[in-house]
Amino acid sequence: MDATTPFLSVGHALGVRLVGATSVENQIADPRLDELIHLPYISDPDFFQAFEVCLETHGITHVYTSHPGVWTILKELQEEQAAQSSFHLCQPAPYQAIWQDAAAAYAWADSAVADPFPQQLTAPKGRVKPALKPGEYAALHKQFLHIPGQCDLDKLTAFANLARILPQGDLVEIGSLAGRSAFALAWLAERYELGNLISIDPWSNQAIESQGRQAEILNRDLEAIDFKRIFRVYISNISLLTNAGYIRDSSAKAIDHYKQAAMEGTLMSPQLGTIAVTGKISLLHIDGNHDYDHVRQDIDAWTPYVMPGGWLLLDDYVWVFGDGPKKAGDELLHSTMFDLSFTMGDTLYLRKQ
Repeated sequence: MDATTPFLSVGHALGVRLVGATSVENQIADPRLDELIHLPYISDPDFFQAFEVCLETHGITHVYTSHPGVWTILKELQEEQAAQSSFHLCQPAPYQAIWQDAAAAYAWADSAVADPFPQQLTAPKGRVKPALKPGEYAALHKQFLHIPGQCDLDKLTAFANLARILPQGDLVEIGSLAGRSAFALAWLAERYELGNLISIDPWSNQAIESQGRQAEILNRDLEAIDFKRIFRVYISNISLLTNAGYIRDSSAKAIDHYKQAAMEGTLMSPQLGTIAVTGKISLLHIDGNHDYDHVRQDIDAWTPYVMPGGWLLLDDYVWVFGDGPKKAGDELLHSTMFDLSFTMGDTLYLRKQ
């Protein structure tokens, strides 16, 4: 069953010996298994004896199953032979595991619905759009965590809050990688009819530049990163939405593509199709190269297109590998361009006047 995939991945990564068992004839073995054996169906009277032989023959101490029927049978076997039971049955029960996954999503959803922060950001004169339904937020939470990335739940919470007060316009993200934050922004923009998201990212090993001496440790193993594959991961994630596009280039070069798209009113992304572009940025998320000069270049090139009431988000304003975003962010805080700012997690949020 495909629900075993996360378990197999973790076990394989830990170097644990994994023995798979199936009752299906001619079952193709998962490559992460050390061995695949055949057992009778649980409805077969010979199942229990075959299972006990399996445990002894292969030295199995822990048993995992995502099949509710199999789990129930093995739990009953444990309870009947409590003193002699020789294996640990992984918990919780399959249906309880399903809810555990959803419970975390709904807990975050409930907090998003009840969060008073959007009202505090706009008081006393602004208009706050209604919160989404808990099920909608839970769906966003689950998909967000399914996408690889370093964007955390603090930022997802901030995204959900900002979506309720943002003006309509383009959403631009500099540095999207696999698309975790891009997906969240585009999903919220679609729900609130804010506009379309444009990811700016070269997705190219050749385009990677130094982020400063302290950050060199992050670039030591670039040969192991295949950005062409990461781009395909991004496409597979963002293709769930219809309001997203991308410019596959560095931020410094992408600004000219954006200007041209704004003049034409549309942007065509080969893997995603055509979206409308207004040339007025509602939200700018800067998460590219963190070297100060690069951050400053991103700010200088793109901030003029952020509309009044729009937001600039500076990722890793609090960063242990350098002070590029912090230095650039402090300069923005001392400017007269923004009338409201706050930090949440590692990100600086600024509203343009």
